[in-house]
Amino acid sequence: MKTEFKKLVMPHWSQEVYGRTEALFPFELPVYLHGMTWELRNRLEFICYKHNFLYKDLAARDQVIEDSARFYTEQAAKTDKDDDMAQLGISRGYDRIKNDDFFNKNIKALEDQETVVSLFTVVEHLQSLLLRECHRHIDQNIISEVSNWKNTRKEFKKAGIICEEQLAYQSIVELNKVNNKIKHLGVVDAELAGFPNFRGNEGKVIGNINLKLQDYLEAVHNYIFALIYSADDIFVKFYAV
Repeated sequence: MKTEFKKLVMPHWSQEVYGRTEALFPFELPVYLHGMTWELRNRLEFICYKHNFLYKDLAARDQVIEDSARFYTEQAAKTDKDDDMAQLGISRGYDRIKNDDFFNKNIKALEDQETVVSLFTVVEHLQSLLLRECHRHIDQNIISEVSNWKNTRKEFKKAGIICEEQLAYQSIVELNKVNNKIKHLGVVDAELAGFPNFRGNEGKVIGNINLKLQDYLEAVHNYIFALIYSADDIFVKFYAV
């Protein structure tokens, strides 16, 4: 009956991760790009705070459920099986435990799925902001108001930024698929089951699967930072001409 409640841990910026050994820290980026790193980290911190705040309450409820289950198990062992009233009380106690456990697990599943949707929303929002800067600084034919994932990659390519080459890109592709299945399907289909984290789970309700939230959090952080640095490299070359 015990449920695992893992806190989300905010990723740290690292020179080694982003290949910035020349000590180009986020605050050294042009102001319009530095602002995006600030926006990214703030939004991810808000997601972590909300998630961990709810998880703390759910973990406390889960402990009460565990203690109650232990109590009724001990009572059942000590109670005469012919004592109908006592047995009825124990049975009702177990029913309450099952209902509370069902509620707790469903709230956890809902929170996990909302976290996935929130994380991909951050990706979409920051990509749009970055495309606006590419439109402003590089090519006015670049469209920033793009909601389609495939078209977003095309617009970045116009600016010379290849999304597929960015850090954690494959994890972002998976996050996008999970986000879409949560919003439109609710179960693991054949496409989602093709990803290692969902292999063997085709047909299962997504809410019944432990989602790799920490991995997705780090992927969003690393992917958007990588996009921002790629844009900075191109802006520098563009203005150096």
